[in-house]
Amino acid sequence: MQSVYKSSRRMLFLACASALLSTSCVSNKINTRLAEHAVTQRMESLDLGSKVFSAEQTPISWEKANQLILKRNLQYLSSLKSIESAERNRKNQWLSVLPDLYLFTSIGKSIDELSDFSKDDLETRIVSRINIPNPYTYYAQAYALGLNELQTRNSHELTRRQLQVTLYSLYLQSQRIEDMAKQADKLESELDRANLESLRAEHEKIKELRSRHLIARESLRLKLNKLFETPGQHWKLTGSPPKISYSKKLDSLDLRQGYGALGLKMQAIEIEYSIISLWNANLERLPKPNFNLSTPTLYSSESENNFSFNAEDFQLFTSLSKSIQIEDPLDKQRMRNAEFRSMVTRAQLRGRMESDASQIKVNKYRYRQLLNRRKQALADIQRIQNANISSSTSLLTAMKATTSLKDSIEAIDNQLLQLDLQFWIWDEKYWKKH
Repeated sequence: MQSVYKSSRRMLFLACASALLSTSCVSNKINTRLAEHAVTQRMESLDLGSKVFSAEQTPISWEKANQLILKRNLQYLSSLKSIESAERNRKNQWLSVLPDLYLFTSIGKSIDELSDFSKDDLETRIVSRINIPNPYTYYAQAYALGLNELQTRNSHELTRRQLQVTLYSLYLQSQRIEDMAKQADKLESELDRANLESLRAEHEKIKELRSRHLIARESLRLKLNKLFETPGQHWKLTGSPPKISYSKKLDSLDLRQGYGALGLKMQAIEIEYSIISLWNANLERLPKPNFNLSTPTLYSSESENNFSFNAEDFQLFTSLSKSIQIEDPLDKQRMRNAEFRSMVTRAQLRGRMESDASQIKVNKYRYRQLLNRRKQALADIQRIQNANISSSTSLLTAMKATTSLKDSIEAIDNQLLQLDLQFWIWDEKYWKKH
């Protein structure tokens, strides 16, 4: 008895000493590793900071830029990973009905007898548990997993389109930045012809333009690096993106012709989710069948008859269970909550559908109005060019009017292009080919 007491004291002392030593070592290790990370982060921050306002650029074309998005963009890769996970969960559902195996190992020795330990003191057992799922629950899970995979694929497709539209918008921003630089260069080339009174004002104008150009180019650099997930790079978008214009295809932007099919599919899945939720709430009011299968031990190191058993060794148990809440024994409140959630989902979807339908019609109306304004502006320019102008005053007035009309046409083209991008993302005919 005394030897057991001494052994216990020694074990307790060693355990306390080990715990204190481990705590100290862990604290030192954490501080050391955090200091190393801080040094690394500081060096990386300094390196990335040196790339701000850098003049050196790496050219990249529209095709290469799209490939880089598919290869590196985290939003795209995350949605792709979600598809893989949803598909794997659906395909692996049947694994849940396979028997579970458990291995148990125990030691039949007290602390003071550990010095005489041998393999005969180990007892090993292998047992199994056979899962018999509720048929309805199993089907409901399979249905939900299939629905989730479809929604995940639709979300992934929408992400792919949104990223390409984002790249297109950055191409437009890049073009505006280049135009800003050209405008500054043009003003500098005209300084020699400026009079003394306007020279200082022209210098200030050029300085302001150069400053705006520098900040805009840095903003574009950051947006491209975020899109491509390439911190520290400075890309120069080269070439041209595909021409997107719906000026001659407005009538084809109709839900009856397949336009917006992806959005309708995503809304249909949301409706199905709300219906399933209502079904589940109804079924939870009913008693739930339970199935259990009792199995014998498959293997035991203490037994000589392992893996040999008869059908009589298995016992099947079935039961019905139903939890009853005192404050709501008939689950009326749960049903009212489920019906309310379903009603809210339907109402929200109808609200979005109305907003989307209105937006399509309004955008198409605006598009036609802009086309008419553009056509009128072109006609006005042609009329000015065909007019017989003799005096220098009239000529100057005509030149100013022409410049104003050209600026108006450029502004209209930019508005049309923004509407084109809104139409583009839901154009199923285009995306099926790309």
